[in-house]
Amino acid sequence: MQLSSVTISLGGDIRNTVEKPDVTPAEISILNHIHGEGAVKNIVPLTMDKRPHKVEKERLIEQYKRHKETIDGMYPGFDPKLPIYLKDIEIDIDAVDGELEMAKPEEVVASPKRKGRASKAKAAPIEEGISDEELEALTAPDETD
Repeated sequence: MQLSSVTISLGGDIRNTVEKPDVTPAEISILNHIHGEGAVKNIVPLTMDKRPHKVEKERLIEQYKRHKETIDGMYPGFDPKLPIYLKDIEIDIDAVDGELEMAKPEEVVASPKRKGRASKAKAAPIEEGISDEELEALTAPDETD
């Protein structure tokens, strides 16, 4: 799966954002569903990963426990086919948009397991990362009585 770094506008609020590295296309779709279409911005492809789809779905359910039904609805079945590339979720990496900054395919860092293409550019490290647990706490909707 194509892994990217992204900026998430929590609840769609551009004044309240979180940087998150190593996000899969399926996770981008889920985050857009949770926070509103277009909440995930500044998508920068980083590398490719050979994670099994079933494992990724289990990780997403564990990460976004409150949204298990949504995840099951988006990716039904025991071993679903998840989007592999950004283009699979209709994100055009050649798009020129002030809100969407993406590396060109030739700038994507090659996975260490893959032979062949060498990377021309590496993504800048995220200075203030956030753990998956902290992101879940920030992104979970408030519970009302």
